[in-house]
Amino acid sequence: MARIALDHGIAPRDLVAWNAVDPNQLVVGQILSLTPPSGFVAQNSTANPSTSAPISLPPSFIWPINGRVLTGYTEASRGIDIEGGRDEPVQASANGVVVYSGNSLKGYGNLIIIKHDNTYLTAYANNSKLLVKEGDKVSKGQKISEIGSGEPNTQNLHFEIRVNGKPVDPLPYLNGTVTAIKASTAPKVATSMEDYKNKCKELGFKSGTEDFGKCVLQLSK
Repeated sequence: MARIALDHGIAPRDLVAWNAVDPNQLVVGQILSLTPPSGFVAQNSTANPSTSAPISLPPSFIWPINGRVLTGYTEASRGIDIEGGRDEPVQASANGVVVYSGNSLKGYGNLIIIKHDNTYLTAYANNSKLLVKEGDKVSKGQKISEIGSGEPNTQNLHFEIRVNGKPVDPLPYLNGTVTAIKASTAPKVATSMEDYKNKCKELGFKSGTEDFGKCVLQLSK
């Protein structure tokens, strides 16, 4: 469930609240709503949609650790791997609120996700120790975790920046070369039929089955 939330730029606790479900009791094939129900009022919202501007200036991101980039951004990697020392402190790249702190996302190890506003999320993976919990407000440069192991025989931090739920190359943001992008005023959902199909596959539906078709139809509403 945390992965679905991350892929759509949604706080995991909001996804749980919108669907009134226990994330530990989800079953394969269960349909989840990616938007709040009518009349839903968020608790402790990290941004106010009514004040969101059409153009969003990115936060002034800083490097979470100082180190060389071991693996650059690709669509498959979704982020970059930065070399560091075992148990080296990791710092928040910008001010925000912790929306996830745990290890339930396969491939990410001990993971922290910080929501900076309605548009930007950052993710910090491969940690040996998590020092903040969900709901904590963090400041840019604050120590949030310690580096663990990544690729074989290396210690590194996997770092991602998500814009409107979609992974982007962090380097232009870390280097300050991105000036502005279209802001998000609502959680983003899949926008093409192929996106709907891929999401249904992630939820466990087998392509070509009746249930798969129902899933695609439900998401496209």
